[in-house]
Amino acid sequence: MPKSIYVQFLLEQPNSNSHYLNRLIKVLNYFISIEPTKKTKGYESHHIAPRSWKPEWDKVPENHLKVPAKAHYVIHHLMWKAFPSDRAMILAFHRIKHRTDQKITAKIYSLLKIEFRKSQSKSNRERVIDGSHNLLGGEIARQSSLKRIADKTHNLLGREYSKKN
Repeated sequence: MPKSIYVQFLLEQPNSNSHYLNRLIKVLNYFISIEPTKKTKGYESHHIAPRSWKPEWDKVPENHLKVPAKAHYVIHHLMWKAFPSDRAMILAFHRIKHRTDQKITAKIYSLLKIEFRKSQSKSNRERVIDGSHNLLGGEIARQSSLKRIADKTHNLLGREYSKKN
């Protein structure tokens, strides 16, 4: 299968910011057109269709695109902007930001930090509600937390609940 099929898959995803998605598609198509045929120093492998969305495509060679390290960073930034509510895109950009020496602007850093915290907070709330949070410590703590969730006093529910009550 050609790499363009995986790019098309990105275009078909719902809940995207079309402005950033179009930019992402242009960048991906450009690097598909100039991709080196063999392993090249300074290039990294990028999954066109994210592993978190299609784990079965993880090992498919056509889903991998060799891009320069800086472009890899830009692609993940665009993925985050194109799919801002997707937790996996937030985490992927957060990880790549911390593993590279790339400098980012204060504005991008603060936005990423806010989105990362929101994502973590949402995940923690869900884990408290379903009883799988690691800080619950057993059935007694779970019951206590569920009671605090029910009466909207649990600290992981966030400030918006505290202000309402």
